[in-house]
Amino acid sequence: MSNSDEQILQFYVEHFEKALEKTQNVLLEFAESPLNHLKPTKRATDAQAFQFNSTCPGVENLNKLEREALFQQSSFVNLWLNLAYTCSKSSLSFWDSRDQGSEGGKLEVFMPRLHDSLTTEFHRIHLDPQEFATICAITTWKIHQWGTVEANTVAGQHYLAVIKELNNHHKKTTTMRDFERALRITEIISLLVPIGRMLQEVKTLYETLGIKDDGRE
Repeated sequence: MSNSDEQILQFYVEHFEKALEKTQNVLLEFAESPLNHLKPTKRATDAQAFQFNSTCPGVENLNKLEREALFQQSSFVNLWLNLAYTCSKSSLSFWDSRDQGSEGGKLEVFMPRLHDSLTTEFHRIHLDPQEFATICAITTWKIHQWGTVEANTVAGQHYLAVIKELNNHHKKTTTMRDFERALRITEIISLLVPIGRMLQEVKTLYETLGIKDDGRE
């Protein structure tokens, strides 16, 4: 890729700022009352995932199957990570799992787990836009097992670019010393552990509810 590290991180910052601006109200409504609203919410956030796939640096180096996998990763990020991030900055009361509905038996278990695993962690460490964009980028590219050298190369380039540029961002905007910046980045990367667990739970949830994760009904 010909993009600089700064350009790559800025791509993610701008994408998620715009995506959150367009879907924030939808996500907050879904968080408060998710029953029977998963599919329409996913349609709204999948529109942002399609936008991501069409503009992401390096996507031209992926084959058809890899682009489909990239969409699934981006779909997960644009819905569930954006939801957790939005709720972490909101004072709303998270959905009461005692409510019932056609999807209640599945979502009543999943939504509180999402809240406990991600929302509380995002709130605890107070991610700024660059930090949130970084964890979204890493989630998009590093959790999936890519099957070709080309895809793994692009994934590695994205990972290194956002980490290096986040360190530069911290240098410019904080008084953190070298070891403090390293600890902060390590703390952010450690979020991949609960994120990876939630990704697997989302896949199970979709299978249970009969939701196809390809952008179509």
